[in-house]
Amino acid sequence: RFSVSRREAFGLPGICLSLADKPNELAALKHYWQLIERESTEQLAGCEHTLVLLAQAVFTLLLRNAKLDDHAATGMRGELKLFQRFTLLIDNHFHQHWTVPDYACELHITESRLTDICRRFANRPPKRLIFDRQLREAKRLLLFSDNAVNEIAWQLGFKDPAYFARFFNRLAGCSPSQFRQREVPSFLN
Repeated sequence: RFSVSRREAFGLPGICLSLADKPNELAALKHYWQLIERESTEQLAGCEHTLVLLAQAVFTLLLRNAKLDDHAATGMRGELKLFQRFTLLIDNHFHQHWTVPDYACELHITESRLTDICRRFANRPPKRLIFDRQLREAKRLLLFSDNAVNEIAWQLGFKDPAYFARFFNRLAGCSPSQFRQREVPSFLN
């Protein structure tokens, strides 16, 4: 059982999630926690980025298993369900560079409602959540693939590798090549 109190969730409703009837999901969650503990204690190269990816995996696993009422169109549960659907849409379409209006249209809500929901649950606007997902994937590909930066740009749906480099630099504070050089241990290069 996983439980979060209202106070711990910064004013969000309490969640009680049981994975007792889903042994594979429970095993995956335990495995993620072990990896998070290892990354936190051993301080390996690239651990900050790995921790972000692991936290995202835990969050996604929990959201997928949260029993939310599909018919709840209003109230906190309905908004949480919309936020869950939005994050899943981002995971499925971030490489297609959908705009915030595209996501809002797919969710059948207004842009302003989507912005309100994102600020409530993630304390970020939807555009930033989309950019964060693109950046996480870019970092993952830079760390765990041998592909050239230009190839990674194409994989992420950027039509211009120079624009990808500017996008990455603006959000990460360094170029993709500098990031790879700094984060990948020299013995792996």
